[in-house]
Amino acid sequence: MAPIRIYESDYPTPFLPQISLFDYLLPSAPGISPLPDWDPKLPAFIDGRDGRTLSRGLLRDNALGLGAGLHQLGVRRGSTICIWGYNSLEWVTAAYGSIAGGVTVSPCNYA
Repeated sequence: MAPIRIYESDYPTPFLPQISLFDYLLPSAPGISPLPDWDPKLPAFIDGRDGRTLSRGLLRDNALGLGAGLHQLGVRRGSTICIWGYNSLEWVTAAYGSIAGGVTVSPCNYA
């Protein structure tokens, strides 16, 4: 049996937030995320085809609703789902909603 080797980086330890990715990116209240100046009214995504804008606050609200809906359908934390569709605000909402529900996303698109 080969000996076990442990390698350590010469680089400093990266910052790893102690909160979920969803709460880090879309905090529910000021001070939860270390991201500076998080404002729910600012755009999170802008659709390049038609210019529609999805604000950070609306993305958070829609994602939490979708995450709850997935849970009601029996999709549980730790499940994996595939989202297949065009790059769009709806695709982004589905991805963030899955993350809010603790679901792993396997992304697909037509591109």
